[in-house]
Amino acid sequence: MNADMYTPVSASSSSILQSTNENVGTDTTITAKERNESNSFTADASAKQSTKSSAAKSSPRREKELEQIRQPVLQTQQIIDGEAEIDLHMALKQKSNDHSTTTTAVAQNPHTYKYPMPYPHPFAGALDEQEQWGYVHDARVLQKQNIVATIALSDPDKIHVCEPKVVHAEKDNLLTEEGLKVLEKIRVLPLPTDQKRPRIFCAIYAHEKSAAKIKAITETWGSRCDGFFVASTYTNRETGEVHLPHAGKEGTYNSIWQKVRSMAVYIYTNFGSDEYDYFHFCGDDTYIVMENLIHFLQTNPQVQEANDNGKPVSVGGFISAHKQLYNDGGPGYTLNRHALEYFIQTGLTDCYQNVDGLWEDMLMGNCIGKQGLVSTQEQGSNRMRSYHWGPNDVLNNGALLPRVHQKFYFRQRTWRRIDLKEPKDPLDSVSDTTIAFHWIKSPNQMRQIDHFFYPNNSPISDYCGQSQ
Repeated sequence: MNADMYTPVSASSSSILQSTNENVGTDTTITAKERNESNSFTADASAKQSTKSSAAKSSPRREKELEQIRQPVLQTQQIIDGEAEIDLHMALKQKSNDHSTTTTAVAQNPHTYKYPMPYPHPFAGALDEQEQWGYVHDARVLQKQNIVATIALSDPDKIHVCEPKVVHAEKDNLLTEEGLKVLEKIRVLPLPTDQKRPRIFCAIYAHEKSAAKIKAITETWGSRCDGFFVASTYTNRETGEVHLPHAGKEGTYNSIWQKVRSMAVYIYTNFGSDEYDYFHFCGDDTYIVMENLIHFLQTNPQVQEANDNGKPVSVGGFISAHKQLYNDGGPGYTLNRHALEYFIQTGLTDCYQNVDGLWEDMLMGNCIGKQGLVSTQEQGSNRMRSYHWGPNDVLNNGALLPRVHQKFYFRQRTWRRIDLKEPKDPLDSVSDTTIAFHWIKSPNQMRQIDHFFYPNNSPISDYCGQSQ
């Protein structure tokens, strides 16, 4: 298979990714009693408690559509209270196409909310600062702000950020000599001006302890998204952070699949119309070169053909697991509108709704793969990787990363499966049009990378210029 061709993702794969020690936060969920009571709540009761902002709202057609989706999900969803050992490997080996029969349990963390849930997860929606249901944030909040005015760094941090080409030691969690070599190879592409560019909605999963990382994202690449949303454990109207409770045990990375399910419903309900063309899902330790992502989505002929034919598309870096390729959830994956619609309209009811796990990238690929998902990695003009771990980790092949990441990201068979020969020099694996880095080690490293790529005309560069 050619590297620039799409890879079908099988819905019946028995692939499994190994566990990781990452944490995503401590969102709260509901007790069994609350969940049973919530089944009797009506949409009218929900509307009375709604505190929706002036942001986008669902149309009557969308509300009717969602009601048709909710009923079969709630009839088949069997979420069990208490801790449960999740045997996802057995769940993925189910021969039936009807994944609703999977008995893998989703553990719950008991929590009592100030107001009753309007619907069980993943349809509960978001909470405002007063814990009232029905909140919808302003997805364009960053575009309406003077980002430079929100940046406030200490003098030592200012020196680190405003002089990004200064070499630091690895222990400082800033750019090292190896990291700078990687960044120097990458260019930010100018966007084509002869056609309408795609509009991208950025969706980040995080938690309240991620506040410093999210602040750095809002000051850097997040402000270049057309729509911005952070699924968190508290609401901050100024940063796009939204308290979005979800099913599953919280405090660990193991509930990321249930978090993404709730994120998808929230996005589809409030922002899934024609306003946005693509939806990028990633974590709070990711950096996106937005222009390079937009350029690929706009100019790749296979992506355009799939969009024209109404096919689901997922764009991201490849990871190989048990003879199957998936778009790696680390640096994130980008779904087109058809993929999001198919997942909401079909995937919620027949695909892993009772599963709790951290393999959300693989599960998403399996779910929408039933519709003939086409998946691609952008190899850039030199046909190399465009999705990486942090800049400091590229040249040492991730030797300083946790061993599980070394095993699944840097192994040779991933290269063979995309018909590329693994280069002897790791620097040769870096595309000059790289799109994303994962495992950014500190908020200031995020700011350093941004200032390196955008030395002029960016919030960070403007801030550094004013601070001189």
